[in-house]
Amino acid sequence: MVRRPRAPRDADVVTLNATQAAADAATARTAELLVGILVVVWVVVRQLRVRRLDPRSTVAWVVLGVGAVVTFAAVDDHPVTTKDVALLTVSAAVGGVLAVARASTVRVWRTDGDVVRQGGVPTAVLWVVSIGQHLLIDGRADDRSLTNASLLAYLGFVLLVQNLVLVARARREGLLVSAPAGPRTPRR
Repeated sequence: MVRRPRAPRDADVVTLNATQAAADAATARTAELLVGILVVVWVVVRQLRVRRLDPRSTVAWVVLGVGAVVTFAAVDDHPVTTKDVALLTVSAAVGGVLAVARASTVRVWRTDGDVVRQGGVPTAVLWVVSIGQHLLIDGRADDRSLTNASLLAYLGFVLLVQNLVLVARARREGLLVSAPAGPRTPRR
């Protein structure tokens, strides 16, 4: 006698949909984490190279903006508790303090008419500490996906703080003067 496969019941479909949804969510969190890791590596490598100091903090604003969009999308998908908001706030405050400390490890000087900056080993170590504290503090959130989602916003924020401190220091040391209002002339 040949057995015919039974028709799926509603409970089977719900279980299958829940399993697929969980797998999709795990894939999305993994992708967010990988993007975050790539951005962290990119940021640290950029910090160790001689680079022109950008008084407008363009990269920081872009990373912060993308991170805010990703974070708000995650918040939209998951309930956020007061504890989660408090942990994100503490992480950002600690990150801001570490960004100020990290800025003091960055060398700033003028060359060929440009103000440039370069971090060293202490800068890289403080970056690792900064990212580590973010992952540790935010890892205590009720929703772990918020940690991955907020990483880009955190990076943008601490980059912005560090760059603002560097720009202020360059101005204080007379390396950078405020440009007059008007159109920007292209660099050659």
